[in-house]
Amino acid sequence: MLAAIQAEDFMRLLGRHCIFRSPQQADIALQIQAVKLRPQAQSPHQAARRTPFVVELAAPGDTGMADAVGQLELPAADDGDPVRLDLVWIGRVIPAGRDPAQAYFQLPFN
Repeated sequence: MLAAIQAEDFMRLLGRHCIFRSPQQADIALQIQAVKLRPQAQSPHQAARRTPFVVELAAPGDTGMADAVGQLELPAADDGDPVRLDLVWIGRVIPAGRDPAQAYFQLPFN
């Protein structure tokens, strides 16, 4: 399933919330804030199926979570059903000039 995900799948959900579930902690609601294409991350030795991209996510307050592997439940797009992505890794990133009252994460796709 993860191999079939494209940047456009997340672009349709900008501003909406998804749920991250991990056995180590309570569910976290994350807002999809940005999708950034990373074509320079493409492996030159592999036939490209998609352009690598990063999804930027934010949660209100301190979640207490750093990096984690879990399940991400995406809301239904206007033309579809909700999607569950298993075994996704999200990593915590520093606020870097953004609101320090929020926790920021990134979800990379190669």
